[in-house]
Amino acid sequence: MYKVLLADDNALSRKAVRQSVSWKNNGCKIVGEAENGVKACQMIRELRPDIVLMDIRMPGMTGLEAIRCLKEEGIDSLYILITAYDDFAFAKEGIQLGVFDYILKPVAEKELQRVIQKAVYDLTQEIQDGEKEKRRRLLNESICGNSSAMEELQGACERAGGRFQDYCIILVSSEPGIEDILLQEIQKSCELRLPVRLLWTRNKEGTVFLCSFQELQMIREYHLISLKVAEQIQGWLQKREITAVISISEVTKKTADIPFLYEHAVFARNSRFFLENQKVIHYESLRSRSIRNEYEMMEELEAFYLSCRNQPEKIEENLGCFLQCMEKSGNYDARYVKDILIQVGIMMTCQVREKDMGRFSKNADQIIKELSECKTAREAYTWLQEYAAQLAGSSSSAARLSAPARRILEYMNQHFQEHLSLQDVSDALDISSSHICRVLKNETGETFVTLLNKIRIQEAGRLLQEGKWKVYEVAEKCGFSNYAYFYQLFKKETGISPTEWK
Repeated sequence: MYKVLLADDNALSRKAVRQSVSWKNNGCKIVGEAENGVKACQMIRELRPDIVLMDIRMPGMTGLEAIRCLKEEGIDSLYILITAYDDFAFAKEGIQLGVFDYILKPVAEKELQRVIQKAVYDLTQEIQDGEKEKRRRLLNESICGNSSAMEELQGACERAGGRFQDYCIILVSSEPGIEDILLQEIQKSCELRLPVRLLWTRNKEGTVFLCSFQELQMIREYHLISLKVAEQIQGWLQKREITAVISISEVTKKTADIPFLYEHAVFARNSRFFLENQKVIHYESLRSRSIRNEYEMMEELEAFYLSCRNQPEKIEENLGCFLQCMEKSGNYDARYVKDILIQVGIMMTCQVREKDMGRFSKNADQIIKELSECKTAREAYTWLQEYAAQLAGSSSSAARLSAPARRILEYMNQHFQEHLSLQDVSDALDISSSHICRVLKNETGETFVTLLNKIRIQEAGRLLQEGKWKVYEVAEKCGFSNYAYFYQLFKKETGISPTEWK
């Protein structure tokens, strides 16, 4: 029952209001009456009614003054003003104060009934919305592993009606996000067409639905129903031109399993790294198809490592064989596979550098960053294949260099940060300057200065990408004493300025 308080200085008016409506049939009960504004404030503070019918003109304190005072104290009952025609200006002020509605004197029975029913409906909706918000909060906390929230969620969902014993998590990752009004329409549609109850919330991964099945079924039937729910969601989103990937967890009976269900749904969503064109992905189908033989994968990785070390010039061919093995493995753990691919990229780099063949290879940070940004397995495989081709080209070129050329380039790579001159290299290696120039020109097609600048610019690009130093500091670290010359040379070699590269 909603509590109602009447405030009017006219006893006959209070009696008319009291007798005009069947308060009990409307789910209400009159808990008090006040004949002036001051007493109304006192009673409202004590009784905390849900609905207050307040006359505007009362002795001691007007109805508007009373409402203003109570609202300042944070007492947010539903205030309904009772006013005469010549008080309409006051009624307008009341609307600005946030009163719920107003009724003209003399009070008409039908009008009073309409306003009370409207007030009761709004209060009921407010309570229901508060309960929904509470259940959403509890779902979020349950996902994070809060055991007390899981227990409370069980009770809250059972009180909301329906069966709450078998359920799964459906994760919708969409671009853009889904508005509340659309989520409410989706929920209503699914619950109308399928034997389910849905509770949704949002987090960093997207929109999370807790789907509880309303009929006792075999597990296989639950999987089919959850797929139908996902198809319904997908249909609604497609109508709004919202792109989404929907992933479904397995089914459980325990609220304590909610964090694991959520992890399964995220895992299934991440498997789109391999299943590029699939919009709905069920964890159960992935689990039945995956082969998680890490020992076999480690054996293949070790074989690739040996082939890189013994035949670096065939790194591209060896990588192709390894990637074929990866594809056949059927492993759908995106994080695990990305880690393996990053290891492969770093391994290739280390091996060619060990042979002094990777002067233009990427560092570990670059490999991790660029592979982590790949959205699909095919994209990651392509990245590695292109990088392997680059390293293979570097390896082939280096393999053709003479011993003196390799000595010269090795020294330049080790000392480019210094103010290195041709004479410095000549003195350090005991090779004449003219012979150094001739060897470099004949075997690389470049002059000493051009090669030195290329080595320095490559390192500058790497340092700029790390973002730890200012541009002038990078120039100094790479052996440039003239900032303007460095800026001009960097733009000439890369096509963009150092600040744009950064």
